[in-house]
Amino acid sequence: MSNVFSSKRHDTAISPVINLTPPAGVTWDLQTAGTTVRLIARLPTAGSPLKMNGACVVVGPWAIRYDPTPANVDAIGTYDVEVEVLRPDTKKITFPTKGYLSWVIEPDLDNA
Repeated sequence: MSNVFSSKRHDTAISPVINLTPPAGVTWDLQTAGTTVRLIARLPTAGSPLKMNGACVVVGPWAIRYDPTPANVDAIGTYDVEVEVLRPDTKKITFPTKGYLSWVIEPDLDNA
């Protein structure tokens, strides 16, 4: 699982693909019918609001893609990111299980 993703402000054509590592002994995968996956991101400041909170596209047994919206990438910063998986039996698992991934949004030169 790559820990850092980068894009420029306003770039919605960059959709990170995240390869998750399942915990030992897991007998299901993200392609199991009824499984939902969402990406959540916020600035690391305590109490900061969510910047990203949207559904992911499952692209493999343990791989997902997140397609950002314009509102997701309109502010520069380094965001803490996690992926929440809700199984069909309503049990939840969050990746990574320790710490966070990071999404760095840098300024673009023409601010467009």
